[in-house]
Amino acid sequence: MQQYQQLLSNVLAYNLLDDGSYLMRRTRSGDVVSSFDHKLKFNLAHGFPAVTTKELNLDNILAELFMFLSGSCDRRLMQELRFGDFKDDRFDIWKGDCLRAAKENPERFNGYNLGELYPEMWMKKRITSSPLLVEVIEKFDVDSEFEIKFGGIPADNSHELCDKHFQNSLGYDYKVIGKYEAGVKKPKEVKATLLVQFSESGYCVRKTIQEIKSGRVSDPYSPTLKGVGRLGDTSRKSWNEHDNRLYRLWANMITRCYDKNHPNYASYGAKGVSVSPRWHYFSEFKKDVYCLSGYQSWVGDSTYHLDKDYLSGKVYSRNTCIFLEESVNQRIKNVDVHKVDGKLFLNLSEALQYKGLKRQADYESQCRHLKAQGSLVEKIKERLLPKIFINQIQDLIDSLKETPTDRRLLVDAWNPEYKEKAVLPACHNMFQVWVDFDEHGHRYLDLKYNQRAVDAGLGLPYNISSYAMLLIFLAKLTGCQPRHLTAELGVTEIYENSLEQIGTILNRQPFDLPSFKFPSFKSLDDLLTKPLYKFGLIDYKNHGILKIDLKVGVEDEGQSPEVSEGNTEG
Repeated sequence: MQQYQQLLSNVLAYNLLDDGSYLMRRTRSGDVVSSFDHKLKFNLAHGFPAVTTKELNLDNILAELFMFLSGSCDRRLMQELRFGDFKDDRFDIWKGDCLRAAKENPERFNGYNLGELYPEMWMKKRITSSPLLVEVIEKFDVDSEFEIKFGGIPADNSHELCDKHFQNSLGYDYKVIGKYEAGVKKPKEVKATLLVQFSESGYCVRKTIQEIKSGRVSDPYSPTLKGVGRLGDTSRKSWNEHDNRLYRLWANMITRCYDKNHPNYASYGAKGVSVSPRWHYFSEFKKDVYCLSGYQSWVGDSTYHLDKDYLSGKVYSRNTCIFLEESVNQRIKNVDVHKVDGKLFLNLSEALQYKGLKRQADYESQCRHLKAQGSLVEKIKERLLPKIFINQIQDLIDSLKETPTDRRLLVDAWNPEYKEKAVLPACHNMFQVWVDFDEHGHRYLDLKYNQRAVDAGLGLPYNISSYAMLLIFLAKLTGCQPRHLTAELGVTEIYENSLEQIGTILNRQPFDLPSFKFPSFKSLDDLLTKPLYKFGLIDYKNHGILKIDLKVGVEDEGQSPEVSEGNTEG
């Protein structure tokens, strides 16, 4: 990786002033030393291009790449892949940018969602509904066993009211479990003496003796909406109009599935449509809904609706729902695909309309009417729906297999609506691949990615390794040998706060490159099922962790002194 060190030297030399200081440029994230137009090229036959002048955290890089390839714009997935769970107070590389975006535009961002960035642009790029019908594999609720559990809270059970039961105004039972033990910090806004716990939910709260005896104790985790919906960890006192809009969306979903008096119950609850246990809690729905495909369009366009039919049909959940335009939403409600005279139709009504024939009341009449005109009618078993996404990665894989000499083998991540719909404009905004052949018929895959702006000290080593892994995965899926990785860099920056660490990197002697190990996989979906511990670097000798702050332009949030690599924005 000597060329990486040479790049750092070139950026510094370009900005060196006569007095020995550096010319600084102001960016949103801080002052930088920068220059423009650089190129790095690596031959993967010589080893995996992981920097050795500092330690690289491969799990961090792989978790982000898996998030991109899954099509999920939810940063919580990275932590779940690495640690098995998500914690708000745990650092991850997208935390700072997501929190900053949530402060600047809380209607579009909630601190978890990236918006329409790499995952959506790579895997779920929206297009205007196409007449082309494609097979859509049915998805299922991954949270069917979801349950919120409350851990034990230390309490002094010596009070005379301990273990006595009471009911609040809604009839929910709770009992006194004691006083807080000495040393437990009390919330400033609560003047309370005793701790009570609700029998149904397990929720604990501190209240005064007067409030406890009079039943003035509420439980946001009780099923107060149609015996199913629960508010969860949220308070209506702090809601704005957008929160109210989200609540109406959630409440309507709950009631049409569980309230027999709802005007649309016959089309939902009566037909077995349900809501994921996770989404029984409004607080969880609110966290997840920002991350759904189409959410950014729903924020500004009332013609978009929460839809479960495209991906599932039977359950509302975070992995079976998207937002769809009303016209598409209505069109796919009664899908019964048929092939009529060789042409596919979502249902026979559309076939009749296409042929200029009169509408018929029922299915049998439709069939008879078409056959009477000499049409050949065939029912299709596959789950075919209008094409609304472009999966650029899968299309690329298919093209590499079918037309490897194609000159359009590229993936575009640039979103011109980034100012509204993404926490950042895409840094590495496009990549292109090329297949080379030798006289023996061996196929070699090269990848070149373009990066409009990069933090050379922190983000660049991360991006190089990420694209190296992507190149290896694409080659494996298409029967090629991974060969050259090229990085075309635009604005190349070194942050002022990392100049000392850059000096350390330049003074270190790089070691030989490691090799990359990975498990066997047969498809992209199969790859994403593999646990991260099965991937790794072999013979990775390095100089150890070098701490560099991740700059995102928000004070103290998302930054960590433990970061040794990351993804930053200039």
